Amino acid sequence: EKMLVMKPEKDPIVQKTLLEVIRQVKSPELRKQLAAKLVNPQTQTQIGQLYRKNIRLKDDPTYDHEVTTVKKISLASENWKIWFDKDNTGVRSKIFLPGFDDRTWKKIAVDKSWEAQGNDDYDGFAWYRVSFKAPPKNDYAGAEFYFPLVDEEAWIWLNGTYLGQRAEGPEAWSKPFFVDASKEILWGEINQLTVRVFDSAKAGGICKEPQLHLLKQE
Repeated sequence: EKMLVMKPEKDPIVQKTLLEVIRQVKSPELRKQLAAKLVNPQTQTQIGQLYRKNIRLKDDPTYDHEVTTVKKISLASENWKIWFDKDNTGVRSKIFLPGFDDRTWKKIAVDKSWEAQGNDDYDGFAWYRVSFKAPPKNDYAGAEFYFPLVDEEAWIWLNGTYLGQRAEGPEAWSKPFFVDASKEILWGEINQLTVRVFDSAKAGGICKEPQLHLLKQE
């Protein structure tokens, strides 16, 4: 039997109709998945419904080699910045692009919640950003980011490219997760990592230092 493959529509009139239908879906996760499958990336950005299935190199069935983590690099530098997106306009404003002006953003640590750093009683969206230099490619097979604790939902970009999300609701705040960046990382160059965080209550933010994991094939 042939499987039905859903592809994004190109006709702008059809796109508009699809968006109206998708907005009526009650489940946030289902809205994101429908937007990802039926609406092109530009329109996804316009409506703020982002979804990308991110597969770790270790779990990729199309990759023929065993993969192991050979180096872990802490990203807990002093260069992290944060901006509180009180009106949830950041996606449409394309804050994730490398050229976005973040000179007015606050400095922030990524080993504790934003409440623990003087930002009391804020619940909602916020954007974290940091620049770091990746090592030379050498014989690394790939790279992935490890987030041990983000409270509570997260969407990740690298150099302006959307990598994926951990959007599983409030109960997922304590679950560590990985995001593959093997194709997007700029080896031996400065990279910019952007993380959009949503917190609905109590402590929020990137609460334990993220890491860059370097991979090699066995």
